[in-house]
Amino acid sequence: MSDVIIFRPKAQVEAERQLREFIALSQKITGFDRPGEPLNWGDFNWSYWLKGVNFAKLGENVRSKAFKEETGVLDASILDFAKAYVLYQQSLNRTVDVKETVAIQLLEASLLHANGNADVTLAVTRDFDRAAELCLNHFSSPARAYRIGGALEKLASFLSDNKLTKGVVDWVNAIPRPNDARGHRKNKELATRKMPTREVLDAIGEIWSNNPESPRDIFVTSNCVILLSQPGRAGELNLLPNKCLPPEVENVAGGALGVTGPKVEGGGPLFIKWFGEKGFGYTQKLVPKALAPYCVEAIKRIRNITEGPRKLAKFIEEYPEDFPDHDLCPKVSQDSILTPEQVIDALCLSPGRSARQALKAWLKRTLNYFEGQRGVSEARAVVGEALAGMYEGRPGAGKHDHLTLTLRKLNVVIRARYLPPHFPFVDENETIKYQDVLNCYFVGQLGEQDGMGNGLLKPYMIRVIDNNTLNNSLTVFSGEHGSKKSATQNIFRRWGYVGDQYKLTTHQFRHYLNTLAARGSVGETELARWSGRLDISQNKVYNHRTDEELTSEAKSIGLGEQSSNLITVVNSKDPILASDLVDLVGPDRVAHRTLMGVCIHDFAMEPCQRDRDCLTCKEHVCVKGDQERLRRIKILRDGLKESLEEAQRGVENGHFGADKWLRDRLDRLKRATELVELLEDPAVEDGAVIECTDNGYLPIKKAFEANGKLPREEKIGLGSDRSRADTIQDELRELMGM
Repeated sequence: MSDVIIFRPKAQVEAERQLREFIALSQKITGFDRPGEPLNWGDFNWSYWLKGVNFAKLGENVRSKAFKEETGVLDASILDFAKAYVLYQQSLNRTVDVKETVAIQLLEASLLHANGNADVTLAVTRDFDRAAELCLNHFSSPARAYRIGGALEKLASFLSDNKLTKGVVDWVNAIPRPNDARGHRKNKELATRKMPTREVLDAIGEIWSNNPESPRDIFVTSNCVILLSQPGRAGELNLLPNKCLPPEVENVAGGALGVTGPKVEGGGPLFIKWFGEKGFGYTQKLVPKALAPYCVEAIKRIRNITEGPRKLAKFIEEYPEDFPDHDLCPKVSQDSILTPEQVIDALCLSPGRSARQALKAWLKRTLNYFEGQRGVSEARAVVGEALAGMYEGRPGAGKHDHLTLTLRKLNVVIRARYLPPHFPFVDENETIKYQDVLNCYFVGQLGEQDGMGNGLLKPYMIRVIDNNTLNNSLTVFSGEHGSKKSATQNIFRRWGYVGDQYKLTTHQFRHYLNTLAARGSVGETELARWSGRLDISQNKVYNHRTDEELTSEAKSIGLGEQSSNLITVVNSKDPILASDLVDLVGPDRVAHRTLMGVCIHDFAMEPCQRDRDCLTCKEHVCVKGDQERLRRIKILRDGLKESLEEAQRGVENGHFGADKWLRDRLDRLKRATELVELLEDPAVEDGAVIECTDNGYLPIKKAFEANGKLPREEKIGLGSDRSRADTIQDELRELMGM
């Protein structure tokens, strides 16, 4: 036979057809095209159109000199789908971290291992199991691995729901979420690092009260006040509308802003219109009554210095062919040939000794800046033509410049050089325009240089404000105080505040307000909504109440009040009654002694399935002052140290499954060590009830794993064991003070 026909099941043919149609649909998406340069489907590096997006294989770095396109790019069998999937998902929900690319990289590696090609129509559930194993091997951070696992689950659902595979792919993220439980020492460390100091808050307040006149100081202090008025993110300041206050507060007379509106003085609540990132969208955020007048005043101060830039943004949008007029701009037509002096004035450059030499130097720097950039061919041609028309060397007989620059041509250059990437919108999601945003500034208005050695104000172009603009003004830089960098970029140094305590990040305001709200007993749902947070479980990350506060709160509801009676009972052989732990247990619960404390549970529960594993169970409590049980916990701790060392040697010798013992022993040793510290802490009263934390064990989870429903950890190779063993060894040294 000369022809061999391979039979393909109908489901396979249908999946291939669906895949072709999906790719064809995605190729029609134009939302990420740039002016004059549409997205290049054939390019493997899309960073010009979607920041940070490329289609290299897992572990490949496209910026490395060793990177080779022929071997480093995704397999041809999956490349078009990868582009279509990323483009489609990002058009629905644009994210800074494009996890879709990582999920496809993992799936490609899994498919190549199983099939020799990466055709997604052949994907089955076990391919995602293998991808999850690769994810755990590749990412050392458990939190990052968990999030990428979520992206894998999303990819699996997309393939199955849209019939892009020949069979159903039923896969859920089996990568465990990191344990959020923290010890009391860790809580103190996080609070110290993530909460602003009293000194730095006082300094901000003092600078604000002095009513600074510098645009940069107004920008810094006023935005800090806004972030102190409600828990926002620094990036969200860029999307804050100019008209963010309710109409009652706005004084329409003369366009001025009134700070004595009825919602501020009349005792009613003040809300500001706020855009929440990470999918939250626009909402009305409540400003605490005590901060309402200051928040309104902060908005007024910013408006006073940004009215001009907003008008300029409107002009640039409505008159794309014209150079914007300003005080120094030559009063000539847009097409008149300009002298070097006129060009210097139009661009607000420092002429130095000679306007001609200054112009020539600027043209050279600008041409170098455009080198290798996309979408600037017209501007590059204008600069090249002007530079070619200027003679070389010193002036002499017969040497004359052929001047070609006009305001209209300069307009082409400044737009290519300075215009923000998504203009007229602030971001790529087209959330709000520059002419409508509160924080809109001229280039150079905040005192920074333009990247070409020029720090003069440029009132013909606006600039984008990124997250670092505000953070850099609040951070103490290394080196001697009073250095040029610190003096120009740090507000505390400029105002005479010296010391490492005068440093701040914008996100610390968010932690500070969340902690204050928790102290004020604000509900979890209300706190998440106020913070623009979709996941309510993240509230605890921002709660930095001290151990003393938590202990006081427990006592306020009755816990720990029975100290004298309880300590007498636990040191005797008498049975512990429900009445002894009534505030903790309740009348429908039972209590019984364990080797290390007391176990409490509902009558409806089955008898304990975690006997002798009490320190990993949240149903177990220990009582401060019970010396016999403290002695037993110390014996357990010392034994765990020995077994941990044995597990470490097992990993080093390559014994199968030793890494699981190593992680288990370390987790238990941490629990025992911290429990001993609390039980020996003189600040903790005798009789205080200390609740253990849960390790996530569930009998049903164990049963699923035994039946192959969950991926087993021992599938991971020994190379991974050793790398994780090194990390565990570092944790052990820290734990034991070595």
